Amino acid sequence: MLRAADARLDPLMERLQHLNLVPDDVSRQLFLAQLFLVVCLLNAVGLLLAKFLQMAPQISIRRALGAKKRDILIQLMSEAAVVGVLGGALGCALTVFGLNLIRGQPDRYAQLAHLDVVMLTLTIGLAIFSSLAAAVVPAWRACQIPPALELKLQ
Repeated sequence: MLRAADARLDPLMERLQHLNLVPDDVSRQLFLAQLFLVVCLLNAVGLLLAKFLQMAPQISIRRALGAKKRDILIQLMSEAAVVGVLGGALGCALTVFGLNLIRGQPDRYAQLAHLDVVMLTLTIGLAIFSSLAAAVVPAWRACQIPPALELKLQ
């Protein structure tokens, strides 16, 4: 049996585009979802900064009583991780709802939409990572406040 001289495998995304299997709507939805993630991360940084700086009096008292910056940083980052877990769980619930809506559409790709375990794990992992990344700078800034300065203000 003879084989073609140009036997090669195309990358998956090129093959899908060549066969027109990925509608333009899906590409736009992906772009909008990524943009929404960036906006949410910027919002989370601002909210965490406000929350952590509001805790400055408690942090200063703990530091004056002998707590290390590292211990306070671990506490603040743990709070951010809990927010990430809750956000990931809420995001997964919304994803299941959205997938049910997509499956109800008459489009040919609607029946292909499903949620697998790997994607679920990645979603929760991304939520935790994103919340920790958003909390690094606010937590670090909150730990750098001199205790004496904050205690004088009280």
